Amino acid sequence: MRCAKYKLIFAQLFAAVSLNAADTGVLRFWCNEGDVSDGKINGVEDREDFFPMLLDFKQLADAWHGKGVAFRLRGNGALNVAYTTISRNDVWALYRSDEVLSGESFDRAIDSAPLVQITPQGIDIPESVISRVKAGNDVVLACEVRPGANAGILQFEAAAGNDVLYRFPMGCYSSCVKDMYHWINLRHVNGKSEKDATSSVPPSNADWSDDLPHVFFVHGANVSEDESRVWCDKIFKRLHLSGAKMRFHGVSWCSQIAGDSDYHLNASNSFDVACVLASTVNGFSGRKVVIAHSLGTMLAANAIQYFGMEVDKVIFLNSAIPSESIDPSQFSSALPNPLVHDAWAEYPSRCWTALYHALGAGTDRAKLTWKNRYPLVVPKLFNMYSSGDEVLDLYPGNGNPGWSDGVWSSSGLGARFSWQKQELWKGRKWLLGFLGTTKWSGWGFRENILGINAWTAEEAKAVTDLNVFATNTVFKQFPVSITNSVFSEAEINAHLTQGIPALSRALGSVRVSNGGAISFDLNSKGMQYRPNGWIRDGSDFHDDWLHSDIKDVPYYFTHKVFDKLIEAGGLR
Repeated sequence: MRCAKYKLIFAQLFAAVSLNAADTGVLRFWCNEGDVSDGKINGVEDREDFFPMLLDFKQLADAWHGKGVAFRLRGNGALNVAYTTISRNDVWALYRSDEVLSGESFDRAIDSAPLVQITPQGIDIPESVISRVKAGNDVVLACEVRPGANAGILQFEAAAGNDVLYRFPMGCYSSCVKDMYHWINLRHVNGKSEKDATSSVPPSNADWSDDLPHVFFVHGANVSEDESRVWCDKIFKRLHLSGAKMRFHGVSWCSQIAGDSDYHLNASNSFDVACVLASTVNGFSGRKVVIAHSLGTMLAANAIQYFGMEVDKVIFLNSAIPSESIDPSQFSSALPNPLVHDAWAEYPSRCWTALYHALGAGTDRAKLTWKNRYPLVVPKLFNMYSSGDEVLDLYPGNGNPGWSDGVWSSSGLGARFSWQKQELWKGRKWLLGFLGTTKWSGWGFRENILGINAWTAEEAKAVTDLNVFATNTVFKQFPVSITNSVFSEAEINAHLTQGIPALSRALGSVRVSNGGAISFDLNSKGMQYRPNGWIRDGSDFHDDWLHSDIKDVPYYFTHKVFDKLIEAGGLR
């Protein structure tokens, strides 16, 4: 029977789970798609696939315990649970605290908590758990849904022999996390095949209300379709666990054209995809927030600036676009500048490819610059940068980094200085021939028929009429269209991404504040943002926020950043 007087109260993730489990009897969550065969919680990252459920039967225990009545949990085998000391007033501790104890005797750390499968035969609740409940202390179950289960039933029973005195069933509706948000696949824009085409709206297994804002997440470069799923899954979960009220859309786009070092081709592709992204986003009504990572920020910026994508807020994470495109004051042609190639240090800046736009007043040539490229993005921007980003870091030695600098380190991270290299190696393909170079203008020299530089530094310094450099360039004229005065948008975009070097650091490594743009350093290391310390220790970057840490580091360490992200996006 069901007795309102002795109602079993189930905990919920307050703001994170929109369905009130205590009222509806159904809790919605994702299944744990990891390895569940070892019967325990496997560290802090595994916690993200568990949900809390308060086990409150004190009145029943006070009335019947010791009188031949057994208390048990019965289910359909879909759920594994661990008994924990989490308080009903702080269920977030399941994801954020290291002070939670678990096990039948509450003497085990939660990150190695033993799990019990709730079977149809049922399990008796241990005496130690009953005693804790009778003493007025909370017992919260950490629950996971086993992979492949669509629904789990957890039923509390009080029974005397074969007679059930009290029964309260709890439904747990679950699915793969990918079925809990909207999927937007734009890989077809490049003629690529898609494993999962854009899904229907709204997702059948998600809480989807018309009054909730839309959140669109865009991944960065060198991400396959499978990897883009991992990115979207994790960002969705962590926003959800932080209490985001949203309709979430995961965006997948072709960002791994050719090899991992071909940033320039992927950057160029971001212009091609931007039109489709803009029309897709504009097809939704209501408040809209875009969250983009790395090169995905260029895709989002192009969609806003050139294709009218309508969003209320855009949040950039570790942005891989030149900071001068957002804040022109970051642009500098003065030396020393680590974004200037060593081979050009003796040449006057007026003949650099990066300043060629200054010779094109009144023509399309004036558009061949990253400077102030995205003014429409600025007033909507929240720039979450990292002063410790290894990919966007600048080489600390004298001169430019070599191809092997940053490839080997005790941390095993081979991407250090990558962004600086790809800017410095524009136009250097004929010399290096590999590792993220291009054969476009960039920092390459125009040569005569003998393969000798057409200009010496002294000859360039002697020029007084700057118009000489308009057609008789010092830099390599490839393709020859760079000397034109009229360009199509496609030509401008291609020249920018493959041939026009930036003269500023990447946006994801610096603070900008012009025009209303707001910045926040993800590398903040105080207890305010890293209350649980950090995951790395003893490596080159042991306490730095690296380029993909928003995904790679468990939520246990990063939850304060997700709180900040939700605040920035107005997702409470």
